[in-house]
Amino acid sequence: MSIGLGEKRLGSKKPTYFFDATPIIHFARIGKLRLILDICEPYITREVYNETVEREETKPDALVVRDAIERSEIRIYDVHDRNLVKVFQRHPEIHGRG
Repeated sequence: MSIGLGEKRLGSKKPTYFFDATPIIHFARIGKLRLILDICEPYITREVYNETVEREETKPDALVVRDAIERSEIRIYDVHDRNLVKVFQRHPEIHGRG
């Protein structure tokens, strides 16, 4: 399956978005992760999964995110093209580091 960015739709009526750890953590922390789940098909990378769930596994927000992943409400996308990752890293406006 080809995963698109932004408004590209993948066999769903909802747009597909890739999320960084920050919004996933904060929405889960304030009990509003459902807002994300209701408006789009959310994807996170394996690295974001490790940051949001594995490293913080006992925190309540990590448990909420893990539960959403187990119910397939958030899907994990494994990045295979490391060159693409390097391109994104050169653009801090995309991933929030600056």
